[in-house]
Amino acid sequence: MGYIKNQKEFEKALKHHIKKHPVFDRSYISYQSFDGEALTEDLLIIEDFIFENIDFEGVMFGTFQFKNCIFKDFSFDRDVSIGACIFNNCSFENVRFNDVHFSECDFINTNFNNCRHAYNIFGDCLFLNTKFAFSKEMLEVYFGGCRITDLHFLSCYIMHSRFEDIREETTKIVFSDCILETSYFYDINLKNSSFIKTALNQNSFNYCTLATETIAESTKSTAKEFSSIDFQTIINSSNLKANVLNQCFGIHASDIKEYIFSLTQKIDFQSVFISYSFKDKQFAKRLNDSLVSKGIFTFLWEKDAPPGKTLKKIMKENVKKYDRIIFIASINSIRSKACQFELTEGRIKQAELWTDVFFPITIDNYLFTVEKFDIKPISNQKEYWQNITELREINSMDFTPFINDEFNQEEYDNMIFKLAKELKK
Repeated sequence: MGYIKNQKEFEKALKHHIKKHPVFDRSYISYQSFDGEALTEDLLIIEDFIFENIDFEGVMFGTFQFKNCIFKDFSFDRDVSIGACIFNNCSFENVRFNDVHFSECDFINTNFNNCRHAYNIFGDCLFLNTKFAFSKEMLEVYFGGCRITDLHFLSCYIMHSRFEDIREETTKIVFSDCILETSYFYDINLKNSSFIKTALNQNSFNYCTLATETIAESTKSTAKEFSSIDFQTIINSSNLKANVLNQCFGIHASDIKEYIFSLTQKIDFQSVFISYSFKDKQFAKRLNDSLVSKGIFTFLWEKDAPPGKTLKKIMKENVKKYDRIIFIASINSIRSKACQFELTEGRIKQAELWTDVFFPITIDNYLFTVEKFDIKPISNQKEYWQNITELREINSMDFTPFINDEFNQEEYDNMIFKLAKELKK
């Protein structure tokens, strides 16, 4: 392997030890120069060389293929442009990259070890089985429009960097034991990528696609400096794990995807007739207001009952009109003649349409503890017991924790969301 220790020897190697090779099928190869000196438009191969202790400043070169080369204790500094080069089975050891622009370069089986990267651009490059390892500083590095089959960042400190416009299904980027801070991911397919044992602090994920396993549970923010994730990324992605949502993004609702979908998409809901005892009207009004805020069309007696009609006619007409009956089950409603009448009308509708009508909500346990012999008067036992049995056979939602004024608002909102989800057409 040749050993090149300074710029003069490098120029000599280019002029006297480079083999000419036919240009690869790349229409964008149109120039080649080194420090202002034109060479050739053919792709030139530099093979089996070690480049050591060389400092380049403000140079531009391109259309070289470096094979089995080592760049050691090297410096590319200030406005260096490297275009249409191939680095195949190469190694960069303790190299300083400062304000370097890589354009349409290929990195194949290539490693960057203990290198410093600041203000660099990798534009439209190919990364195949390439690794950045033990980089103590990757500051404002840009990866844009690249094709990435296997790119691994190991124990790197990455700040203020951008990864964007990387959409291919085969994209695979692995961050392992890294610190990622204030960096930006935009329009990237990360389904096959991984964040493992990595600190995610104040990063942004916009218009990306993640798989459930993309961000491992070993990855988290430090000092509560959560990253942000936009609605479109959540909708595009598989359901993220609850721990990941919590410790990386500060999101406590594991069903956030469904919630966002309900906010961003037009959804048609079934209309609901709310059956309740007036003794439970405070809770019934709260429930009604919550459903209306979700865009659900409701009938609540105190708000919607028209004047000038008999009570039974109003109940009968609206039970038929509305798609579902939300029955607020309590000791008060089970013992209410009016509520039992609404349940009977609901059973008749259900038998006629062969469809599910009832949606029971419990605010105490009386629906499941009442016995047939408890029902009074005895003449109503058969009818009322059929109504009760019908409700018992349906999986009900327990709103008991929310009947008083003091309750956990977040838990209540989650229950309302689940209820609204079940009322979608």
